[in-house]
Amino acid sequence: MVAAVSDVWAMAARPSAAVTAITLPAEFPDEDFRELIDGLAEAARGTGARVIGGNLSQSQSLTVTTTVFGLPIAEPVTRDGARPGDSVYVTGTLGSAALGLAVLQAGVLELDHAASFVERWRRPPSNGHAAKVLARLATAAVDISDGCLQDLEHVCTASSVGAILHADAVPTAAGYHALCDALGLDPIELALTGGEDYELMFTAPESPDAASLGTRIGEIIEGSGVQVLDTVGEKVDLGRTGYRHFS
Repeated sequence: MVAAVSDVWAMAARPSAAVTAITLPAEFPDEDFRELIDGLAEAARGTGARVIGGNLSQSQSLTVTTTVFGLPIAEPVTRDGARPGDSVYVTGTLGSAALGLAVLQAGVLELDHAASFVERWRRPPSNGHAAKVLARLATAAVDISDGCLQDLEHVCTASSVGAILHADAVPTAAGYHALCDALGLDPIELALTGGEDYELMFTAPESPDAASLGTRIGEIIEGSGVQVLDTVGEKVDLGRTGYRHFS
């Protein structure tokens, strides 16, 4: 639910309603079903996307398909408005959700800070407060679902521009680097390509208002593609750009 709503927030709109289609195996436990519905209801209340309908049917596996509708605050913010000279901002922190998933996959919940990152993966952040600010100052925006680097590339392609990201400016949560070290993960690569952050990334002229909403991590330039630079301005080569659905 929150993942779907984040797309609405990224367009500087307010969620107005949602529909949910659920398929369930015949042996799906009643208690689990009630917990599923309670979770959807909690998310709907928290985001304003009141569930107004949907469908329920039997299947061999559990599926939950959620569609959210929204109303723009002003003109919708899309991915094609970034211009050279704009700064690139991101709300919240990056890499936490991907690190939480890595903790679960490694089965190391006993490590320091591990539980908080798992919780971050399970519960995406609510960024409804950002929509009004985006409507006023953003030139382009996207929610970070497939990875910061890849989603910024989507913005650059749509806007016919390039971008530079500064690795040392990427915001991360407390304990992030230590836990990455414990799991043998590259903290910068994970933060930029891990995905499922559901934070909002936007471009805008540099200003105190933009800085109050997010962290400045780069700038839009003429050209194409995204370059990641380290603290001394050298290009950082990452092994991937993010999650690709059909690879």
